[in-house]
This record gives sequence, C-alpha cells and structure tokens, in this order.
Amino acid sequence: MKQKILIVEDSLTIRRMLTQAIAQQTGLEIDAFDTLEGARHCRGEEYVVALVDLTLPDAPRGEAVNELLARGLPVVILTADISEDKRAAWLETGVLDYVMKDSRHSLQYAVSLVHRLYLNQSIEVLVVDDSRTSRHRTMAQLRKQLLQVHEASHAREAMAMLEQHPDIRLALVDYYMPDIDGISLVRMLRERYSKQQLAIIGISVSDKRGLSARYLKQGANDFLNQPFEPEELQCRVSHNLEALEQFNSIQESANRDYLTGLYNRRYWFNEGQKWFEEHQRQQTPLALCVLDVDHFKQINDTLGHSAGDQLLKEVSRRLQTCIRQNDLVARLGGDEFVIYLDSSKSDDDISPVLNRIISRLSYPFRLLGNELSITVSLGVSSVSEQTSDISQLLHQADLAMYQAKRNGRSRIVSYSDDCINQNWNSPEEMLARALREGRIVPYFQPVIRLQDSRLTGLEVMARWLTEEGILKDAFDFIPLAEQCGLILELDYQILRHTCQQLKNWLPISGQSKFKVAINLSGKHLVNHDHIMRLMGIIEEEGVAPGYLIFEFNERELSRQDSDALASLHDLRAKGIQISLDDFGTGFSSLNALFHFPVDYIKVDDSFTQRMLQSPKDLALIRAMRDICQDLDYTLVVEGIENQQQLQKLIDIGCRMGQGRYISPPMPGADIVPLLTPANP
Repeated sequence: MKQKILIVEDSLTIRRMLTQAIAQQTGLEIDAFDTLEGARHCRGEEYVVALVDLTLPDAPRGEAVNELLARGLPVVILTADISEDKRAAWLETGVLDYVMKDSRHSLQYAVSLVHRLYLNQSIEVLVVDDSRTSRHRTMAQLRKQLLQVHEASHAREAMAMLEQHPDIRLALVDYYMPDIDGISLVRMLRERYSKQQLAIIGISVSDKRGLSARYLKQGANDFLNQPFEPEELQCRVSHNLEALEQFNSIQESANRDYLTGLYNRRYWFNEGQKWFEEHQRQQTPLALCVLDVDHFKQINDTLGHSAGDQLLKEVSRRLQTCIRQNDLVARLGGDEFVIYLDSSKSDDDISPVLNRIISRLSYPFRLLGNELSITVSLGVSSVSEQTSDISQLLHQADLAMYQAKRNGRSRIVSYSDDCINQNWNSPEEMLARALREGRIVPYFQPVIRLQDSRLTGLEVMARWLTEEGILKDAFDFIPLAEQCGLILELDYQILRHTCQQLKNWLPISGQSKFKVAINLSGKHLVNHDHIMRLMGIIEEEGVAPGYLIFEFNERELSRQDSDALASLHDLRAKGIQISLDDFGTGFSSLNALFHFPVDYIKVDDSFTQRMLQSPKDLALIRAMRDICQDLDYTLVVEGIENQQQLQKLIDIGCRMGQGRYISPPMPGADIVPLLTPANP
C-alpha cells in the first residue's frame, strides 16, 4: 500500500493545518509544497492522493491539477470557490473530489477523505449488474476511490465471486438481472453473510415505488438510484465501509484486554474451541501453555498496583516477541496468560518457544524507577486421542502449571498422569475446600457521587484467601467456579457474609441510605428455587432487601431465557434493585435496556480506560449518560484509575463512579469510618 500524501497549497496556514491533521490522524508521510514547480518531481506511483490548490502562484488557472492527473496521481481539489459548471467539468476530467476552503469542518472532511482513500487501497468490492456499460461505469467510479473492484453479470456469478474472494466487504447489486433479480440475490447473500461481514448497496434505474424499501427489508444496507452522481456514490460507499470498520473496531475492543492489548479470556474461550476442532479435522499437533507470574501479589503489595500493571504490560510485550506466526497469547486474568501453540505449519516442536519465554522474562524489568527480576511457572498440555475439547486441554495445562508452583516455581511442567496421581490438589479441589472453610470472603469498593465524593454505595468483590495466605482477586477464580459448578454456592456464601456485615454497619451508619451491590451469576435466574434461596438468606440474616442491589453481567443476562425475565421482575417486587453490569461489552446492549427491568447501568471499565484517547469511547459514555437520564436509570462508571479520568467524567456530567483511584476494594472493618454520621 502507498503511504505518502502530496499537498500543493500556497496558503501557509492551510498547508500547515492539513499537514498536522493528516499526520496526527493517519500517521502517513506527507510532502507539502507551495508551488507546482516544487511538486514537479512527484509521480503517481508514490502517493495515495494529491490535495491540490486550484490557484497557485505559478499555476493560477488549475494547471497543477491537469499536470498531476497526467502523471497518474489521484487528485482532490482545494478551492475557495467553485461554480456548478466548473465542478462538473473538473469531475469529468478525473478529479476525485473537491474540498471548499471555507471552514475547519471542510478541512476535516479533507483529512477524513485522505484516510478513507488510504484504507480503500486494501478493500475489495463487487459490482453485480447485467449491463456491461452500466457495470463498467460504476466500476470506474469505484476504482477512482482506489478500491479493488470485482465484477459479476448475474447472481450465480456473484455468489461464485464471493466464494473465490472472501475478503470482499461491499457489494453493489443491480435490480434487473436475468433469472434472479437483485432483491432475491440480496436475500441469498444475507443467508450467508451478516451486515457486519458484507455491506450491500442496492442500485437500479427503475423508478418503481417501494423498490428501495424492498431492498432494505431483504437486508441491504443502502440503496442508490441510477444514474448517480460520483460524489453521491463516493459518500454512500464511504459511509457503509466506515460502519463496517466501526463495528469491527468495537468488536476488536471487546475482544482485547484493555491493560495489555492482548486478546482476553472472552475471546479465547469463544475462539479456542474452533481452533481445537480445526486441528482435530486436520489431525495436526496443538499444545497450550498456561503461564503465571510467581509472587505477583507481593509485587503489587510492595511496589503498588501501578507497578504491577506496568509489569503485566511488559510481560505481555515480551511474550509476543517469543511466539511464532501461528501462535497466539491471551491474558486469562490477573497475572495468568495462556499461549496457543500451533505446530501445524512448522516442523519445530514447542521447546524453542518455551525456552525463549523463560529466557526473555528472566531479564530485569524497570518499574517506576525500580529494577525487578521475576520468575514464571509454566504448565503445558498437548492434544491426545483422549482430549475432548479445548476446555479439557486448558484444564490440563492449568493442572500442570499448579504442579510447577508446588514443585518450587520457576519451571516448566508438562501435563501427564502424574499431575493427577501425585498427592496434590487441583484448583477445583482447592476452591471447594476454601468454600467449605469460609475462605471466600467479601471485600467492598466504595461507589461515590463524583461531584462531592459522597459515599452512595458499595460493590461487593469476592476474594479468595488461599492456604498460603495469598489474597486472590475475583477474576482469578470466578471463571473456575463457573466451570466446575461451584458458582451458585459461592454466590450464596458471599451474600450471607455481606448481609452479616451490613447488619453490623447499620447501627454505626445512623441508618443512612446506602446500597450494597452484589455480583451474581445469571444461572440463579433460570430456577425459581435459586431465587427463593437468595431471598431466604436475606430473611435469615434480618436485612431489609431495599439495601441490596443484585448485579448481573450484560453478556450473561442476554443468554438467558424468559424465565430470567420473570425472575428479575420477582426480585424487584421483593425490594431488590437490579444492576446491568459491564454494559457496552455485549452486542445487544440497547436491547437489554428495554428488555430487562433494571435500575442501575454500569459502564464497563474498558470504556473508562480508553475514553481519554478514544473519542468513540467518550461519546458512548456521554450517550449512556443521556439515555439513563431519559429512561430514569442510575448510571455508574467503573474503572476510574486516575485524576484525569475522574475530572473528565465530572466535566461531562456523570454523577456516580468507582475505581481504584477513588478507593481499592477493602475488608468490611475498613469501611466503618466511611459510614459514620460525619461521612453521610
């Protein structure tokens, strides 16, 4: 792909504004000149596009445009004034577009156009039209937009073309075609490709009423009447491609760990089984490695969470330098990583990869001015004839990693029958014993009113106190509890401990109004007996339901059936309020607001982490602020990690929030000073 942009503009102010904006927003290299003479050496094969002023000192009547077009450069005109006749004439000569130099908005349009053209170089589109003349006219206009264009003259040829070129992202489909018309073709395409995989624009010379509606109802993204203006086609194509890219960006963000940039647990479990099944079909070798940083909690305790986060980022970066092209590393949670080791395209075994990991992680790390050396424990499992699915393979790697820990840490252990036969406990057994012994305990993170830091509530966060005295965060063991069927019992135990703590707080707080939110598994909602047991615990402990909020994860809630909806209504009728947690990470978020009876919306912390650098994430938080205000929900923003994030949320009018900058999760005894009448 070409990486350079040419600007020929005699106004120093405009030239600088365009150069800086394009460089900042696209990262592309820019050559900028104030005369045609300065650009005489420039050739079409070097540049994505040239932005050219119509009236230059040495080319006052647009000569620069004609000369650069003749050299094969795509040209966008910069002009302060252009008549309708001149506009049509310039577009007829082959100019891509024109930009008025009348406002900052127009210059931003130029920057967006440059970025669009740069991206278009790698995008494939398909034109389906039985008229050769019409088809080639449309294709020529699309090629001017620097798109890679394929063609088909009828529906069956179009389907074959999409099979041959799976990277096609956009199809323009004419209505009048032999055998199968355009609307029928759209219906066929939508049976195979979603709107997020393939955008479709219907086109037709027909003036039939309702034709555009029929296209849209069958799944087209857009519709254009022929003949269309080149500018209209360009805008429609650009808008549809940008919508695809925005969806992919959101999906990619949901699949990534916000701290390290690695793929996250959600993505790994969603895709892992697909990889496993593909290896089974191909009968190719596959192995997993689970890696855990030794004594990571001590690093957090001694150097602080900022240093711990910095360490995880650097460990992630080094791990990515160790793996091969077909391998993949993901962060499972906390300081635990999983590495998918694909040997299907290589004769090498996995030993060199594992040795590189040990070697590169042994070099000291610089953390906030401190030099630190770490060790890691690795567990490895390989697919055998007895391996049934990816979860079993991961479980085996996890068992091997725990054996590496028990054998003294800082080593690699491969899974074998010894991992089961030796006298040590699996993670499942250790978690079950912790539940029996009451070592799964609640910690509490304050939720405040951001404007004045007034305490409005607390969120319960489960902690596991191990036999070695290590305190594990929830994301280190909640997925394990879900996998091995302990999650319901864990929830019951946390609820009981929370009610007992709440009962102790109320006399101290002066009966001030505050809420305690408890994260629960959506599995409670599918069985009325589970709901009755939750309410039974609250009644046994003598706590009023009005003090409690039950939080359910948005993605998990969306997978439940109508019984879940009835259970939510039942809980609210009994005085429990409902919170939708991790909002924005699912793909039916807005539907969830209308479908489920909720009182609180919690914006996922990944949006908070990105909002200062990402206008899209900040816009989503603003939109949620407005939606919650209009629908009478209470919005809580999670993951506030620094003063800049806190101030930005205050500035945009968010009322409530929580995060480590405000307060880390604390044991119940440490909450008491916050609940006294002096701190209402």
